[in-house]
Amino acid sequence: LSHELRTPLTAIRTDAELLSAQALPDGALRRTNLIMDNVDRIQATAGSLLMLARDLVPRESVAIDLAQTILRLWETLHPANGGKPLVLALDVPSGTQVMGDPALVELVLRNLLENALRYSDAGEIRCTVRATSLVVADTGPGFSEDELRRLFERFYSGRQGGHGLGMALVHHACAACGWQPSARNGESGGGEICIDFGDSLRSPVMVA
Repeated sequence: LSHELRTPLTAIRTDAELLSAQALPDGALRRTNLIMDNVDRIQATAGSLLMLARDLVPRESVAIDLAQTILRLWETLHPANGGKPLVLALDVPSGTQVMGDPALVELVLRNLLENALRYSDAGEIRCTVRATSLVVADTGPGFSEDELRRLFERFYSGRQGGHGLGMALVHHACAACGWQPSARNGESGGGEICIDFGDSLRSPVMVA
């Protein structure tokens, strides 16, 4: 189904792009941009479903700079968070690396940041390395008992809604790489999602 959706969706988006390049009234231009945004959302969902249907296998294992990757993803995601007054607090020792498939590492980090941005309205999104783990903490309301129990299930949608694919993809990628995801509530509020990379994480300074 994901494959079959690609061709018509690409055609719809191309037509919308061609229309947006013309001299349209403001109302028509807004609707054209909305069409493109919705197509992008459907394509992203279809891609997530396709990835969940596959057995993920790491294709390579290279050293990936953890801090640089988080910063790059943040710069991409932050402008799209609806203008929320949020900043990234990065507590990752310089030189910390994850050995893994770049595509799967980025998939995990992107979904962690997107989840934190979705649940937070203001303050800091804090990324911290503790021993062999990365902890991403938000400033949201924290997790309910049901969310903690079911967060990584496919199609489970918590209080913020959504399609229930982001954290399922994190779990799927972690299972393929031998990493361990978990979630908890922070001591001072908000939610925390932890990825234990095990021996894949190499840090010059190990924070207990």
